[in-house]
Amino acid sequence: ADFGADAGARGVKRPASAPIAPEPKAQCIRSVWATDSAVPDPDPLTVYEIKAQAKLGAQTLRPRGSISMGKKTLGCVAADAHAKHCFEKMMENEMRMCGEWAVFYHSYNNAAVLYELQAAVASVLFRFKSSYATLPRLLRGNFPTIPDACTLESLLPTWPEQDHSPLFKSVAICATTSLLREDPEATPTRVFLGGYAASAPSVSLIEDLVKSCGVDARESKTLATKIQKACVDFNVGGAGRSGHILQIFMKRHLVDKYAYGSFPMGVPDPSRKPLSTHLNSPGPIVGQVRMVVHPSAFLRASRTRVYCYSADPTYHTKRKELQQALTDLLAPALGSDEARARAAKGIFGAELPAWYSTMDQRVVASAMPKKLVSSDWK
Repeated sequence: ADFGADAGARGVKRPASAPIAPEPKAQCIRSVWATDSAVPDPDPLTVYEIKAQAKLGAQTLRPRGSISMGKKTLGCVAADAHAKHCFEKMMENEMRMCGEWAVFYHSYNNAAVLYELQAAVASVLFRFKSSYATLPRLLRGNFPTIPDACTLESLLPTWPEQDHSPLFKSVAICATTSLLREDPEATPTRVFLGGYAASAPSVSLIEDLVKSCGVDARESKTLATKIQKACVDFNVGGAGRSGHILQIFMKRHLVDKYAYGSFPMGVPDPSRKPLSTHLNSPGPIVGQVRMVVHPSAFLRASRTRVYCYSADPTYHTKRKELQQALTDLLAPALGSDEARARAAKGIFGAELPAWYSTMDQRVVASAMPKKLVSSDWK
């Protein structure tokens, strides 16, 4: 017997001895984010489906035995002790989480300052675990226009710049589905040390992000300069080691809501549609995706978990200190209940929901039990 109505798409079968549990009813629960997609979340995977995915193993290594972490595969990473350690940790994460989570890899360099800034804002406002990762999209994101992958896929052909369009860059990122296999543009093993970027963000963009938190134009210039200096002090640029990788885990049942398989420039790849079918398969799993980094998914650990790995060892080990420095600098914008409410309202896209607290969420997070210590993933 199949697992359920969509078992064929998920590519797994129920063991003959397994009891047939009633399928849960799909629930169309409106997100608290006014800018969220109207598309309801699909049903989560069943226990049997999760076990079947775990049996298939790490996404990058599917099918089992087809690729390894040897010197030939790792290339220049193999000769660098820190880089090799980062790749080993990323693979450990894949193996630990492959049952319930699909994984994506986003490589970058120049945008690190912007990502760090948005992570700092999110840690204060939404309890985002910024010590684990940066946040590529949040402030000034045009999520009302592009709330999901289906909308992005339909709009992208109308943009002459394709995935270089400012609208794309405000809500979405490019990523690949394998840590080790060849990618047409950004194979992780090749770009990790130096990073990958289509273009460098302007200084004015940092000022704009700060202004979106409620800082006036004059003060935003001063604050943007201080933010840049703090990032230089923590070697964010890397001095020749400017590469970073975000390892993004997303619950398997949410993949098609926020991502689609693509060729370079974001052109849809019909051979991997729906993307979840490809990612749930025995493999080999390879190819690019375009992903909408919606706050409703990326600020909730029950839906998405992200880990940051940096080629520069100093920056990699001191990111937590950098995040503290950035949140201290943001005190004029986020240092009071009123300021936090104003900034959060702009991100929510509407009135604040009843459950939202204007308390500094770092204080709340510090009182919560730690489920994963840094040594487990870093």
